[in-house]
Amino acid sequence: MSTDFEAWQKTSIEIWLGTLVRLWKIIRASSSQEMRPDVPVQIATWTRVKVHGNCHVQFEKAYYSAPFRLVHQELFLKATDTSVKRYYDL
Repeated sequence: MSTDFEAWQKTSIEIWLGTLVRLWKIIRASSSQEMRPDVPVQIATWTRVKVHGNCHVQFEKAYYSAPFRLVHQELFLKATDTSVKRYYDL
């Protein structure tokens, strides 16, 4: 009777270990392929700026125009390597 139990136990352990090895191989294969977005990541700088009386905001010694209705208002400015965008009322 004990030999039947030992045989069953050995078979169960072998099945369990085989399953663990297969799972480990799957996880290892999927983690080696880096997940990358379709578009490149852009590093951006966010800051608050104020629209001056001449309808411009200043960021890093450069002036950017803004609508007249926003004179003396605060805006959020997002600057990347390729663009500068202004946001009002986020």
